[in-house]
Amino acid sequence: MTVKGRIAERLSALASSDVSDAQEGRGLLGVGLVRLSGTGTVAGRALTAAGEEGSAGAALYAMAEAEPGDVLCITGPGPTAYIGDLVMAEIKSRGIIGVVIDGFIRDVDTLPEMGFSCWAQGATPVATGSRAPGEALAPVTMDQTTVNTGDWIVADGDGAMAIPAADVDAVLERAEAKAVFEDRVRELMDGGASLIEAFTTASE
Repeated sequence: MTVKGRIAERLSALASSDVSDAQEGRGLLGVGLVRLSGTGTVAGRALTAAGEEGSAGAALYAMAEAEPGDVLCITGPGPTAYIGDLVMAEIKSRGIIGVVIDGFIRDVDTLPEMGFSCWAQGATPVATGSRAPGEALAPVTMDQTTVNTGDWIVADGDGAMAIPAADVDAVLERAEAKAVFEDRVRELMDGGASLIEAFTTASE
């Protein structure tokens, strides 16, 4: 297995909340993004696209550089949809496992058959048809978090988190330690301990 594959495997065993705690709350990709498809934890390398209003151009150009297992991160200003069924088909064909868009999509009834997870502000039937190129692979800022191509994304039902590429080893270590600690707490509670008792014992 490649280094990228090992990192993705370890991250996918975690939850977005584990990553959030390991980064002291930093890295959230937009408050209020909703999961529109998929289940479980998705973890992969970020592929970024800074969209111009109403255009999927940046995403399409970014996808030309995609590798299987990547997560496409798009900024989509304005009230219209950036992704519909045709773009979804391209995403599927590239092996992209997740899309996080700070913007809107449409054709959501098509999502279940596409096989990738999607987070967005919501859905709308309205699109502009613009073909403006935007900026593929450029850094994108979602809420207070800037994501670069090559960073790591961990996303689940709670939301999506970004991990700077340079920090992934340290974040993994902290997040995995937290997960082990919480597993121990659950084990103690299953044995009859209260939450306070379990935390105290597990911390010793």
